[in-house]
Amino acid sequence: LADAFHERASKIGISVITRRSYNAQGVDFKPLFAEIRDLHFDAIFLGGSIPAAAYVIRQARLIGVTVPFIGGSGIDSPTFWDMAGKAAEGTIIPTAYHHDEKHLASQAFSRAFFARHHAYPDTWSAHGYDAIRALAAAMKQAGTTIPIVVASHLRFLENWYGALGKYSFTKEGEVSGDITEFQILHNGTYELLERGLP
Repeated sequence: LADAFHERASKIGISVITRRSYNAQGVDFKPLFAEIRDLHFDAIFLGGSIPAAAYVIRQARLIGVTVPFIGGSGIDSPTFWDMAGKAAEGTIIPTAYHHDEKHLASQAFSRAFFARHHAYPDTWSAHGYDAIRALAAAMKQAGTTIPIVVASHLRFLENWYGALGKYSFTKEGEVSGDITEFQILHNGTYELLERGLP
């Protein structure tokens, strides 16, 4: 993920001034930032996942790093704030789903989930919901539950609407379509970036 970020950043004119890696099983991440905290940079891309990424951010704040973090889907979790606390304020991450989406399928899913669980669904709830519904749609279209036949029908499913948005499947079985947005963490709550900026 860090390599992909670096490659794309270079193409669009973002300067990456340094790179560091860490052991996700480690406990002391402060040395990562001791050498770079006095450099001039606008943000830190963190290609890790919880729980380690949460501890990395907490320790960065302890030694005076104040710029925002930009993460990957590995920190797209409602437990991220519980682990990182206020150190995570302003963290920006991509997400395939946010409960405040405006399209109808997403709103219907969000309302039904909240009515049943008294909490808003997260990205992974939406992924699971859509996966089961897409599988059911392919079975219905195929008229069978035979795996190879269902898989064949999935590969030709086009412009399918789910909680994540509208997407299609390629012949190789990959999902196509732009269903990623960005969210920012404010006071323990993820807000869609366009609504969360001051």
